[in-house]
Amino acid sequence: MPQQIVGYARNKLGQQVGDGECFALVDHALRHAGAKSASDFKDLSDEDYEWGTPIELAVAAPGDIIQFRDIKLVKKWTTVETLSHGRTKTTTHERTLTFGHHSAIVLRNDGNGVVTVLQQHVRPKGQIVHSMQLDFNERAQGRIWVYRPVPK
Repeated sequence: MPQQIVGYARNKLGQQVGDGECFALVDHALRHAGAKSASDFKDLSDEDYEWGTPIELAVAAPGDIIQFRDIKLVKKWTTVETLSHGRTKTTTHERTLTFGHHSAIVLRNDGNGVVTVLQQHVRPKGQIVHSMQLDFNERAQGRIWVYRPVPK
């Protein structure tokens, strides 16, 4: 089943699934694979969807689902540039990613809190399916839940 979930999402890379919302990609992939979807677990008026059996991020595997709530990931780094006459210029950079209410499929667990997901309805790609590596060690706020899909 996990291979079917990931395979479905991979086959949709660069395309929009359903209405382009993140929910649509996960829902379609799970149903395609014969797994239960969020509506099989509880009323969808509670936006913190359940997608299966809760698991820890550390054991997330391809085909698992991550549910986000008010996540803010902040990456900071410094670069040092050597200028003419031997002087150096130090610059501090910051990149912030935010996910209010979001769902994504685990493509791969890269280890140590870093995962690569398949998703849609996220900048900069918008409503097309794409992959993105996320480092949850950079989490400044918010919560995630990770689910292992279960058969229907």
